[in-house]
Amino acid sequence: MLSPTWVFAVPATLAGALSLAIWTYAAVATSLGASATSPIGNQWIILAGAMIGLSHVAGLLSAATHLYGIREGYRRPAPRTAPMARWISLESMLTSGVAAAASGFAILLTLFGYWTQHGYTMIGTVLPAVTGTLIVVGAQNILGGFLLAIISGHDAEFLKDRPQSALQLTKPSISRQEFPRAASR
Repeated sequence: MLSPTWVFAVPATLAGALSLAIWTYAAVATSLGASATSPIGNQWIILAGAMIGLSHVAGLLSAATHLYGIREGYRRPAPRTAPMARWISLESMLTSGVAAAASGFAILLTLFGYWTQHGYTMIGTVLPAVTGTLIVVGAQNILGGFLLAIISGHDAEFLKDRPQSALQLTKPSISRQEFPRAASR
């Protein structure tokens, strides 16, 4: 029940996939000239923007709880994490976060330019504005990278293999004699 996979990763994946499907449909339909307004309604695009933000946070929480479980020794690294180890680090989180935030900022600047050149009139779809919220996803990625580095024991390489003895040295050992109240529970 309290598995990071079921609590965070599965909902993050489902919400992210649905959000990207809504965005893709709205973007393709709008670019093909379906109408001057969004063919599915602006409310669905706004919902998709909110879901992508939530799914990203849930994905970061899934990674954080998984790494914490590995570090504390009650969870084993999944076999699929080894190939990802060379791609996922503090540096890659910072780089992708800055890239996402810069993309969102560029989208919003382009939108502002379009809006000013067209006499400050209303645009028929909120898709570009909601896509500009990549700034938030980028900021989450940057902050999440630091969180994962802290949870990994102040190590920029989150998924690198650590010898078992190193894990045991970092774990504090508390005996029942040191805390008799805890032993009575």
